Amino acid sequence: MLRGMAKTHRLFIHLHGPELTPEDVNVRSLQFQMPDRPAIEPEVYRRSQATEDVFVKRPVARVERALVDLADKRIRAYGILHWGDGPDVNYTEQGRGRGDLVWTNGEYDTAHAAMLSYARTAERRMLDYLLVAAEHWMDVDVCHCSDNPLREGGQIVHSARHARGGVTPSHEWVEGLLDYWHQTGESIAVEVATGIAENVLRQLESVPALRKVAGAAARETGWALRTLVAMYVETHDEKWMEPAEFIVNQFDAWRKEHGAWPTPYTDHTLARAPFMISIAAASLMRYWRVRPS
Repeated sequence: MLRGMAKTHRLFIHLHGPELTPEDVNVRSLQFQMPDRPAIEPEVYRRSQATEDVFVKRPVARVERALVDLADKRIRAYGILHWGDGPDVNYTEQGRGRGDLVWTNGEYDTAHAAMLSYARTAERRMLDYLLVAAEHWMDVDVCHCSDNPLREGGQIVHSARHARGGVTPSHEWVEGLLDYWHQTGESIAVEVATGIAENVLRQLESVPALRKVAGAAARETGWALRTLVAMYVETHDEKWMEPAEFIVNQFDAWRKEHGAWPTPYTDHTLARAPFMISIAAASLMRYWRVRPS
């Protein structure tokens, strides 16, 4: 384990007499590992508006199968530190891990994607995907101890051994942790989400590139905006909305100055990165839902 990591273990102590068979012990173990959980019908989630509106009146079967297939076939791993995460072959082959596997660290918010899938389908395994991804994330992918305030409490980017990478808003999100809290009532998820969001605030205040129009990729402040809005929706605390409004105004000035949201590519060029721009657009949409303007 590297500095800043945590690891939560859940133990089940079952006292019994000699008459209990190995088969019975196995059943009790499975009941602990895979407990019965009540499932809420998708219509209930839709009416509650507890998630984004991802519900359709007339589902297209092949699209639904494709979405489930994506969830089921994602890369995953086992072991004390790896359970709930997965390695990325492309990042690894690019040499980002310097010979070691590069772990995705939940990019981009695997837990929230699983929550949306569960709300839409009521498939039990989607809930399991949410739970294990969030539990790994809270422990391993967040820096719980650092002398650097820009690392303390932050979510670490995809990297070797999970925690070798840096911290930047483009790889920090909180919605999946809030989903975990809604599903379990475990307040530690809110604490970790708040720590990530506060790290984002420190990044926005301290990193000059994030305060400059076209100073960083659109996904940097785009993900920051999505995180801040999510925290406001959860808490209704205005402290999250002032920096969110700064980002919105910055995107407006960025568009007016350059006609788009180009990204610094080399020392002398700006380039458009469509997937980064889409992150910014999705985040602005979430802000608009809360503060139409």
